[in-house]
Amino acid sequence: PAEYADLRIGELLEVVFPEDEEGRSHMEEMFDLRENPDLPEIYGALLEMLSRWRLGDYWLKFSLADDTVVELSDPTVGLLRPPGPQCSGHPSYPVLSLEIEREFPTLDHAVQERYWADKATLMGWLQSLTLLYFLDKHEFKLSPNPSTETDREWLTLADDLVEGRIILPSEETGCFQITETGRRFLGSQIAETETYIDRYDLFKDVASDEEGGTVEFGSGRGEDLRVQIYINEGLDPVRTVFLLRLYDGSLDEFTGAWQGRIHDESFYNEILEPVMDHHRVEDDLIGQIIESGFAYLQEEMEDQRENRSNQQILDMVRVSPGPLLDGEEQNKG
Repeated sequence: PAEYADLRIGELLEVVFPEDEEGRSHMEEMFDLRENPDLPEIYGALLEMLSRWRLGDYWLKFSLADDTVVELSDPTVGLLRPPGPQCSGHPSYPVLSLEIEREFPTLDHAVQERYWADKATLMGWLQSLTLLYFLDKHEFKLSPNPSTETDREWLTLADDLVEGRIILPSEETGCFQITETGRRFLGSQIAETETYIDRYDLFKDVASDEEGGTVEFGSGRGEDLRVQIYINEGLDPVRTVFLLRLYDGSLDEFTGAWQGRIHDESFYNEILEPVMDHHRVEDDLIGQIIESGFAYLQEEMEDQRENRSNQQILDMVRVSPGPLLDGEEQNKG
């Protein structure tokens, strides 16, 4: 219709997929359910996608059928096409046919959300830790004497590690090896990661009922809310997720490909996809979930301390003769 054709694409999306319930109800009243009874479900799925896009959970790429990229500022009227045979109900209306693709450019997102100052610094940190991971776990051989341009690129990646004396050339092998300083650095990274696991792993399976006010952990039917809670707790989700990926061995699946992809942003966007592609609950519910989770952890810790204390008492009883027994023996004597 003309009132929609005159809008720009971004404006059209706001009209067709509004954030307010009244606007959505208005759109649903125009559905031809006899033509397509699945329209309410389709519309609901698209509303969810657009809502999460507005929240920054991912980026959306809009294009036409011929792969022409569509910008939100493009006038809708210039993108209309004659109706096809599927538009038998409204043969006079021109058609806007958009392809929508979700994208997870986590590195750009990290800079946009100010988790990192710039992408170059973030890439440098990711590359350094990736190189260190494969030097340590997979014994990757890196020579300090480059013979090719590729070798020189590897040395550039190793600059920060060498400057921090985390790796240095070995007199025995002639290749870089991890130093004692490097081992302490790795230990600190592991300790930091295990802190995240101890404190937040509980939230990888959360079932919540906002109306009933109940929160259940470890039910096997909950959602993974860890990334939302990292953010809510003021942590850098990029750093936290990447350290966890290193810890659980996720990079091992790239053993045969990492050398060719370590310079590629898409490699890290893939590894860090959970930073953007994660479950989310309403902001007024997340505080309740965090409070319930930490209370649950506190109870578990107290139960563990009580069990250890009881076990210590039992162990003492087993190794020490009871005074009553000693007294009975003396009386018999």
